[in-house]
Amino acid sequence: MRKAHPRSHNSAPNLVARASRPRSQALNAHENLASNPYLRSVARAVRPRSQALKARNILARGNALGPLHPLPASRVWAQLCTIILAAITLIPIAQAAETESMTYTIKKIDQLPAIDAPFDAPAWQRAETLTIANFHPRGSGHKPKTQARLLHNGDTLAVIFHVEDQYVIARHTEYQQPTHEDSCVEFFAQPSPEKGYFNFELSATGTLLLWYVEDPRRINGKFAKTTPLPLDLYQKIDIHASLPGPIETEITDVTTWTVSYQIPIALFAAFTPELKTFSRQKWRGNFYKCADKSSHPHWAYWADIGDRLDFHQPKKFAPIVFE
Repeated sequence: MRKAHPRSHNSAPNLVARASRPRSQALNAHENLASNPYLRSVARAVRPRSQALKARNILARGNALGPLHPLPASRVWAQLCTIILAAITLIPIAQAAETESMTYTIKKIDQLPAIDAPFDAPAWQRAETLTIANFHPRGSGHKPKTQARLLHNGDTLAVIFHVEDQYVIARHTEYQQPTHEDSCVEFFAQPSPEKGYFNFELSATGTLLLWYVEDPRRINGKFAKTTPLPLDLYQKIDIHASLPGPIETEITDVTTWTVSYQIPIALFAAFTPELKTFSRQKWRGNFYKCADKSSHPHWAYWADIGDRLDFHQPKKFAPIVFE
């Protein structure tokens, strides 16, 4: 018969006592520290160094190549320059990708809407609706809601803008006057990326400015190469505006207005003779709303134009696809 051994040193009560001893010792040390000003000052001096050493040991253990060493200043600057250059390179790439993701499709129908058909007419409802929702920060707090719809039948391009506006002004009445100074909507169309673009700038009362711009760089305040479209081509465009003009005194009430126009392919072919039909074409362009000389100037755009307030940036045009 086996004899029962005396309770060993590792019995349960002893284990509890040993486990609780460090805690009681820590409490006694904390009480001594709290009651002794000298010990408190020593603890404050030692703590930052101990924390720094602890952090360094943790980092050193995580470095598979051994303890950490400070990098030479030349390497730090080299790595910093690499990061900055990468960021500078990626920003325009990201902006270009964002622009390319914005594509407007112009649907083809047999019968275009009447020139004076309202924006919500059944024929216009077949078109995609485009919203000009980006506003340049240099503008005022006035941000009119502007939408556009486009359709084509192969031979003619139909465009309509619908604007929920305020502070409406339209002083200019003659073809090729600076309509961007008035309450204005604009459609820039570039049939071929290797060639120029057309800027249809139409005021709220239907006055048009129209150029063919081949080089939008400014030289002495003027475009490097541009051709105002002659009167005979202008007369091929049918235009309708819901507001009569001129509007010499600004309309400060909330006002909704529309302008619509229809452009024959012959107008574009005068500068791009290879263009025979709108069908299955892939263009680039942008849409804008502005009122440079109203009491509440603003500059809005469909595809982003960046920080520079300049609508004439063909590199920032977005795809426009014809069915």
